[in-house]
Amino acid sequence: MLFAATAAGLALAAVARTYLMLLVATLVTGVGFALGNPATNHVLAFHVDPHRKGVLTGVKQSGVQAGAFLAGVALPGLAGGVGWRGALLASLVLPVVGLASRLSSCRLPPPPRLRGAPWCPAACGGSPCMPR
Repeated sequence: MLFAATAAGLALAAVARTYLMLLVATLVTGVGFALGNPATNHVLAFHVDPHRKGVLTGVKQSGVQAGAFLAGVALPGLAGGVGWRGALLASLVLPVVGLASRLSSCRLPPPPRLRGAPWCPAACGGSPCMPR
């Protein structure tokens, strides 16, 4: 859903003809961006060796800023050559590749169930609810 929402929002922004369409595109893209942090936190929490979590969390957190920096460097020059709509369409490559990669990869094993934690398939996507 993360890659799909991001790609859909970028595509909608690239073809938007009104300000309202740009606002809707921003909302759809924002959903994709908002899903990224919880998803990567889940992978780190349940599927990464505890001794590697610190370094990988740092890489994950710095990736957001690195991506914003790279987009800020690449997209203005690209927009100068193909226009802002073309630059947005070109930026679709990353979420589409991410979506294709995710769909073709094997599924992660289910996270370990925490002792004493209730099972919450609907609320937590099938993972154990975290004790408060």
